[in-house]
Amino acid sequence: MAVYHAEKQGGVTTQRVVIHYNCIGAFDVPDRRKIPEADIIIETRKGVAISYAPVLPQF
Repeated sequence: MAVYHAEKQGGVTTQRVVIHYNCIGAFDVPDRRKIPEADIIIETRKGVAISYAPVLPQF
């Protein structure tokens, strides 16, 4: 797991977290363009929301 520094821009704080899964075999992440934005935002508690943004593999 890699956690990057939080960045505040325009009153919105974002933080990048990269999670590497071991021992689960191949895991295909769905194409983000096919997933509606509303389906990938999680309201964890008042004033805190988590959204999923896939990162393309760097070879």
